[in-house]
Amino acid sequence: RLYATSMKSGTLTVIERDSDRLVVVETGAGAADVGVTPDGREIWVANEMAHSLSIVDARTRRVVATLPTPGRQPVRVVFTPDGRQAWVPLHADDRVAVYDVASRELLDVIELPPAERMGPIGLLMGRDGRRAYLAHMGADRVAVIDVPQRRLLHHVATGPGPDGLAWVRWPEPRRGG
Repeated sequence: RLYATSMKSGTLTVIERDSDRLVVVETGAGAADVGVTPDGREIWVANEMAHSLSIVDARTRRVVATLPTPGRQPVRVVFTPDGRQAWVPLHADDRVAVYDVASRELLDVIELPPAERMGPIGLLMGRDGRRAYLAHMGADRVAVIDVPQRRLLHHVATGPGPDGLAWVRWPEPRRGG
């Protein structure tokens, strides 16, 4: 399956790859991003303008919970590798909300130094679950966060307006010629 959000309609579209059949699920105003739990059972949608998260059951394709966010403009949903936590940057408030996936309870809010313009947006979780990297758009830097302690470690300066982040895996060097 493919999942696509629509900010304009506040929906999640589920696309069955084999048949191209579509199912449209209403989530919330400004459906900005979609994250799938590592076990594939739930789809979490960040509703940027509704300041909420919609949790969709992957089997029934129905919203089973809507969670308020402790701030404005949730823009991404990223899960820890073990699937126990969902991390959500709050773009308008220089914060990251951390949820327990099983209980759907808010565990913590990580405060970032205020930016002059736009706040946190892109988020990448380290493969081992020890570090998270957060593009802090208005601060022109990437925040490095200790995941187990849920605290900011330091920043790395970037060019103006960092947004997306990606891992690059370099090939192993050839041996013997």
